[in-house]
Amino acid sequence: MREIKFRAFRKYPEPQMLYFTLEDIVNLRKPVDVIQEFPKIKDTLMQYTGLRDKNDREIYEGDIVKIISQVTREFVTGKVICQYGYFAVEYGFNTHLLIEFKDIEIIGDIYDNPGLLKEVQ
Repeated sequence: MREIKFRAFRKYPEPQMLYFTLEDIVNLRKPVDVIQEFPKIKDTLMQYTGLRDKNDREIYEGDIVKIISQVTREFVTGKVICQYGYFAVEYGFNTHLLIEFKDIEIIGDIYDNPGLLKEVQ
């Protein structure tokens, strides 16, 4: 069973990604800023998929990844999403289950690297 982890993007006082687990919140073990900031960051909440990319980095919703297209068999850029209770990669007009891909590489995320989203569409 995978560990339930989250991250959220906070804009103020300085832009940063906050990382925490469900247990941190339930047991109030995380720094106060995550608990106090939750109403402000809930719209940027992203869940850990339980998978890692080829560089052993944890893959979260909102990550922008480089994958080999299921359609063209070429490298494409996609966005990790959660849809109907499963994690998928959305690229162009295509959406495929995240677990269908091998050699996934995280190249950014939707908050720190919004310019990469242009490649996804």
